[in-house]
Amino acid sequence: MIGCHKIFDKTPVLLYNGCAKQPNRGGVFHTLNWGNSPPMSGHSVPVGCLAVNGRLIGGVAMIKKRIALICQYCGITFEVPISRSEQKYCSRKCSAAASRRQIKRKCKHCGKSFSVLATEVKRGGGQYCSTNCSYAASRTGDYQNCPICGKQIYVRKENGKTCCSKSCAAEYNRSYIINYDFFDSWSPELAYLWGLWAADGFIMKTGFFICLKEREHLETVGRLFCEPPPVKRGNNVWKLDVRSRKLVRLLKSRFGAQERKSLVLKWPDDLPESLERHFCRGYFDGDGYISICKTGRLKAGMTTGSRDFANELHQCLLRHGIEFRFYNYKYSILASGSACTIARFYSWLYAGVQSLYLARKKEVFDKIYQTKPRDINHDNISLLSAEDVLHAKQLCFQF
Repeated sequence: MIGCHKIFDKTPVLLYNGCAKQPNRGGVFHTLNWGNSPPMSGHSVPVGCLAVNGRLIGGVAMIKKRIALICQYCGITFEVPISRSEQKYCSRKCSAAASRRQIKRKCKHCGKSFSVLATEVKRGGGQYCSTNCSYAASRTGDYQNCPICGKQIYVRKENGKTCCSKSCAAEYNRSYIINYDFFDSWSPELAYLWGLWAADGFIMKTGFFICLKEREHLETVGRLFCEPPPVKRGNNVWKLDVRSRKLVRLLKSRFGAQERKSLVLKWPDDLPESLERHFCRGYFDGDGYISICKTGRLKAGMTTGSRDFANELHQCLLRHGIEFRFYNYKYSILASGSACTIARFYSWLYAGVQSLYLARKKEVFDKIYQTKPRDINHDNISLLSAEDVLHAKQLCFQF
């Protein structure tokens, strides 16, 4: 049975020309008076549904009308039902050809003529000849040089970017300036700094650090390569805190610096022999000591946790005529009981040095020998008298 299957009411079924078919789902169909020649004989037709040309349509009966249109691609006149009055092309072939039709345009950025699909122009595109021109036209900023590395970068007005990378931005926003050229070649200052770092310093991925109790001396050391020196308060010590990933990469490649270096510390390979005393003075200021035993004998030395470094340090002292004994206990280099050897060591460390040393350790040497470094030579070194030893016991202390 033909119908829309809508349930209208529950009145008895009215048959037309003897139709015995019942509606689906208990619904009731009402017949429609079609006159003498109904389009569908023998069937009931739902109320509200009309038949046109043998088909059921909803609502009011519509009479099919046809209108004439002109194809927008080939220009041929064609007829379509009035329900398709918005049709633009006479066939699918014309519709496909029209979608591939290109028109000439002029690039808004470079002025170059180019062809573009008409459909693209209709959607609002086709303004630029290439993606490069489109990208260049969309940018509102300008080119400038990175203030750190000098690389040319594009800066938008809305974001205010001034550096080419995060590392350069960190350098630019840092409150102190680092002189990376200081680490290019060996100098007395660099040798002392590296010796002090080998004793009381460490590195991390983010920075370079040295810890001491004396803030003034740490600031002096920091001024060698950065200004102002970033000295901060730590746990009972002062810390030179230089945050720079670039500096860490430089130290690793230049000197072979390592994190957690205590047990794997290495002697600098290319350290000139003339600068070894500056390196040892820096290391002595960090992990060196001088004291007087109960017997009144002087004792001075340096300690390290790396056996390889201890061997190299011992050989360095022997090359310069300083006969320190090497002890395996905690890899200590220790000289005891020989005032002549310690005096030679004192002269070798401080001769001609004006400022780059730890004052509290040098003062102990000065008070013991009651002389200046330049007055001590390798040929004329007097032993301590009993009064000097007693005076030294009162003044010096172990570091």
